Amino acid sequence: VCDGVVSFYLSEAPLSESLEQPIPEAGYDPTGAEDHWPQPTTPHPLVTAVPEEWGGSIQSLGAWLAQEEPDPWERARAVHDWIALNIAYDAEAIQDGGYRPPQDADTVFRTREGVCAGYANLAVALGRAADLELAYVVGDARSLGEDTDGVKHAWNAIRLDGHWYLMDVTWDAGHLEDGKTFVAELCLADAARSAL
Repeated sequence: VCDGVVSFYLSEAPLSESLEQPIPEAGYDPTGAEDHWPQPTTPHPLVTAVPEEWGGSIQSLGAWLAQEEPDPWERARAVHDWIALNIAYDAEAIQDGGYRPPQDADTVFRTREGVCAGYANLAVALGRAADLELAYVVGDARSLGEDTDGVKHAWNAIRLDGHWYLMDVTWDAGHLEDGKTFVAELCLADAARSAL
């Protein structure tokens, strides 16, 4: 179940300006990104074919993705899909509000577990290692039927072809069942669109 927002938001403005702008109407696309849509409904093929010698560190994995995938849009998808398929949401850490393990990129990569901050930190580090420009974004997230105050959340912005897009690997990696158990379920473009 994809219960979040669509992962990419098109914007012509620089990141600092785009976050202050209202979300455009459906179908708005000033960037020409429609050449990359709809997104495939299967994970990028590289994410399941990483040679063991390249998968031991963020730097080596990113270098391999950059070497194997020349198209930056597809490389961004590979980074997104690798994280979504290989990192589990740490539901226990978020439940009690007490101790939360470190959420730096290296710890999340090594333990294969994190909360939104860890997913977003890893996306920045792996994206940069794959020669992509990513930023860490924080704010409040809300779903339909929730309090309008929302909950603290972290996600990413990625620059492709001179335009910024929002990317939320956490919400695309799966969902919490009964608010306690993480269920891995890669949310891809068609599923997200059908949920709107």
